[in-house]
This record gives sequence, C-alpha cells and structure tokens, in this order.
Amino acid sequence: MKIFQKVNIIQNMKKKKMTKSNNNIKINSNLNSKIKNKILKIIKSQQIKINRITNLSKILYKQIFHKQQNLKHLFIKTKKHQFQTQMKHQFIAHLIILIIMIFNQILLFSKYHLLFMLKKDQVVIFFQRK
Repeated sequence: MKIFQKVNIIQNMKKKKMTKSNNNIKINSNLNSKIKNKILKIIKSQQIKINRITNLSKILYKQIFHKQQNLKHLFIKTKKHQFQTQMKHQFIAHLIILIIMIFNQILLFSKYHLLFMLKKDQVVIFFQRK
C-alpha cells in the first residue's frame, strides 16, 4: 500500500472534528468537511501547493518512523521569513492542521494519533497513543 497517492489522500479523507481549548488545538476523528474546505481555500489563496504540504508530511513521517519509533514530542519551528510577510499566525495553524489530517489518515489503523499545540513561533506536535 502506498502511503502517499498524490492528492487523493486529502480528497478521500474521512470526516474529522476540530475542538479548541485556549491555544491547544486537537484534531479528533470527525473533522467537518466544511472546515477541510476552508483550510484548502486558505492554502490556495496563499498559493501554497498541496504537493509541498505532502512533501512536508513525508519528512515528518520519516522523522517519526525511521529515526525513532518511541518519539513522544516533535518540535517544528515556524520562522516568519519562511512564509510570506502577509501571512498571519492563524494560517500557520491551518497549515499544520492539514498536515496532521494527512498524518491521522496514515495512522488510521495504528494505535497512535497526532495532536499539536501552538506556542509563539513554535508548533509542538504530540505523537500519542489513542
């Protein structure tokens, strides 16, 4: 089974639900398709290609599964100069949500799922048991 089959992963994604508490954003297994479409529109409006997001999620996948299987926390620093100057922190959150949605699709049949937290210029991704 190929893990990444073009953009079909996003299109075939199961509905998931997003819940917010303070700065913590958790992705549950029932994310609404309206939210998914909003995220895709934001990404298209910022001219970010889905392939780029898929490549980023491939890198994360390699870090988690090929380097350390017992990884509990993964830190991603989001420096402003890597993004357009017009972008706001909320867009970064949407981008990370989409990456996590892709990951949760990959991890659908495993015992793990991903959660994340935003802290200033840092995104903390948690790799947890279900």
